[in-house]
Amino acid sequence: MKIFLKTIVLTLLFLLSACSDSKNDNVISSFSNDLNSTTLVVNRTLQVNVYAHYSDDSKKDITDTLIWRSSDESLATAENGFINAKNEVGDVSISYQTQELLSSGDPVNHMTFILSIYETPLKTITLSKDSLSLSVGSSSNVQANGIFEDGSVVDITNDCIWSSSNSEISSVDNGLVSGVSEGSATITASDSNITSNILSVEVSKIYYESLEISSDTTEFNVQQTLELKAIVTTSADEELEISPDELIWVSSDATVISIDEDSAIATALLKGSATISATLKSDDSIENSLVLNVKKDKYMRLFKDGMEISFPNAEIHEYEVLPEEFSTFSMIAVGQDFSISELSVRNFNGSLTINGWFDNLSYFDAIVEDENRTFELMHNGKSEDLHYYFKINDGFDSEFSEKYKEEN
Repeated sequence: MKIFLKTIVLTLLFLLSACSDSKNDNVISSFSNDLNSTTLVVNRTLQVNVYAHYSDDSKKDITDTLIWRSSDESLATAENGFINAKNEVGDVSISYQTQELLSSGDPVNHMTFILSIYETPLKTITLSKDSLSLSVGSSSNVQANGIFEDGSVVDITNDCIWSSSNSEISSVDNGLVSGVSEGSATITASDSNITSNILSVEVSKIYYESLEISSDTTEFNVQQTLELKAIVTTSADEELEISPDELIWVSSDATVISIDEDSAIATALLKGSATISATLKSDDSIENSLVLNVKKDKYMRLFKDGMEISFPNAEIHEYEVLPEEFSTFSMIAVGQDFSISELSVRNFNGSLTINGWFDNLSYFDAIVEDENRTFELMHNGKSEDLHYYFKINDGFDSEFSEKYKEEN
């Protein structure tokens, strides 16, 4: 078929500023396209990409920067390199040109080609796959190729009507086949009263492939607890947190750390270490473990407004507003007697203040084993920034320090 081409020869003396690199003097040396056919079947699409080639042998796709035109949009439209044939046969002139112009007013590069729109019967439709295995929730793309009477092969995936024998098991949308529920289904594509070969789809349930055990920390003290979490990776490559009762939990040394099988809560009983193992009840080949360490069997537990604060070196909080009801603290001695080695209420400059004090807690007070000592931070109502501090002589330099800004 006769092709009419019209091109402009580039002058190398012209430097296109938008496409040059001043650092290495890299300029456009030529243009090319990947046009491989000048025929197009009605109601089909042809894509043409245009490239700019540079003096350093690199190239850039400039298709969507060009001005595209069709001589007869009743036959075909042209935009951003996509030539869409209508439902009429005939020859149409397609052109593109750069937006940049030479000093003569002509575009830096342009091209025109004749595209013949013709109609040829579709002979067969062939799917890219004959069978497909999916799990529930997973998907896979399938391509439909149309083979025409003239021997041409065209990707007609987006032009076909897709159907599933059972959409409750496997659905399909423009070649994207998805697993919905366990079972078998068949997928076909049709166009122009032609139906493709059958794609057999087997959908299996999601199953667990691996297990990870985690907790917020791996170190705690006697009488403290840790809640463990179980994360599984599924056959659909998703990570899910599962309920503890789906697992069998075992402690390597239940005298050091016990584990509740229903809640996956570990309790520290003695100083030492133990490995907590979890095995999937439905598949005992899937298991994992986590080593936990009990640091101290004699320690002080500190609570502030009902929330436990970890010793040692609790975080200093800056400029929190003192509530109307002052904070209530409690200390519980575990394993031995403890005493308060330091205690003070100061202003932010470090000077002792008479405006704030602790009620029911004094310097060198003793907290005997198993005692629960409750005390409160008090304030006389005068506006002042408070910094209160105390230290426990437990051998671990355990201390608590917080700053409050009192507001009337």
